[in-house]
Amino acid sequence: MIWLITFLALVCALVKVVIAGTGYPEIAYWIGECKTLSREKVELLGFLDDNQLNKTRRLNGYEIIGGFSDISTLGSDVRVINSIARTMELRKQTTEVLRSHGAVFTSLIHDTALIREDMIGEGSIIGPYVVIEAGVKIGKHCCMLAGTTVGHDTSIGDYCFAGHGTHIQGHVQIKDEVFLGSGSNVLPGVRIGRSATIGINATVIQDVMESKSLSAPISRVIR
Repeated sequence: MIWLITFLALVCALVKVVIAGTGYPEIAYWIGECKTLSREKVELLGFLDDNQLNKTRRLNGYEIIGGFSDISTLGSDVRVINSIARTMELRKQTTEVLRSHGAVFTSLIHDTALIREDMIGEGSIIGPYVVIEAGVKIGKHCCMLAGTTVGHDTSIGDYCFAGHGTHIQGHVQIKDEVFLGSGSNVLPGVRIGRSATIGINATVIQDVMESKSLSAPISRVIR
């Protein structure tokens, strides 16, 4: 009977969370289908944003309940998810600001994602239908949006972003603060240096040096 009570308590446990930033309001649409690294379901309380221009944004019925400095008023049991990813430098900076206000971060994993919890670090977001193969390590505060695939034996550093439908093939090494635009494709064995930016739909066939940017060819009429 004790094991049953413990099991039911774990199943019914809800972790209260707030989302910092409103750059990806789509998270509010599927957060009810997510769990933390410890397999707990989450309850979204609302958003935190310091930008007054965002106060009127439509956020699937949720409200902006305060700014970053209000974290300390929410209670010690509330966890924070940083959704800011305009640039990885900004993501890192806002994470540090949030931490200075007492934020305790949690990761968010969508129920449809194929991934082992021990593969990812603190504060990361793993969206719907993400596939993470064996031997992969993903660092802290990363963001993998819907439909991203990561091939076997790949390592991804801290504060990295992969847009919708990104494909990272096997044995790839990605350093910290790398931005991969939606639809980008990284071929096997490629190394991408710190703070590099890979544009939308770009195909990476060779190593990319630190802080470099790579873009896809612009479409042209062929007939």
